[in-house]
Amino acid sequence: MGKHESERPACPVCHGDGHLVISGDGAGNKKKELVPCTVCDGTGKS
Repeated sequence: MGKHESERPACPVCHGDGHLVISGDGAGNKKKELVPCTVCDGTGKS
């Protein structure tokens, strides 16, 4: 419960996950791919 945690809110893009789920090619491909969030560089913080 560090004070600095509240000063850095979760990344608005990945919501603190640190990664984004990219869904296939959009043509019915069910394959999901995890990629590091490009906004927070995988830290999960904004």
